[in-house]
Amino acid sequence: MSRFFQDNRASSKGFLDLVSIIMKMMEANASKSDVCDFIYEAGLKMSDAYPVHVTDSLSRLNLEMNDILELLGFGVVTLSDGGDHLEIAHRQLPECSDKSYADNFLELFSVFLCGLYNGWFKQTGAPSALNCTVSSLKAQEVVLSLKA
Repeated sequence: MSRFFQDNRASSKGFLDLVSIIMKMMEANASKSDVCDFIYEAGLKMSDAYPVHVTDSLSRLNLEMNDILELLGFGVVTLSDGGDHLEIAHRQLPECSDKSYADNFLELFSVFLCGLYNGWFKQTGAPSALNCTVSSLKAQEVVLSLKA
């Protein structure tokens, strides 16, 4: 009986399959723009549900973000100064088990991450003119850019 009360967050395959099915259904029934807007908004709402605190350094903020990402099973992030932008390198992404949909899943998950990070940075007092965009997509790394 005790196995029913164990923490099963590490075995999230079923949940990821469910998310993939929902994403496919959304893409089949709405425009790409509408789907991206919805997924982005979900990222903003996730940032509200799992807020960060105002910190006095980027490295402390990076640690706090990683604590939340670990809790959610969403991977890890490294924040770095890119000169005219902040680079957000997100690794160890959840993997879509449907290989024929993996690229779409990665693209939509990166849009979700843009909403999440935009929300988090706004919580810290970052200017609302800053916007998160996708710089590059690879199977296990999404690089985002935060700039005006």
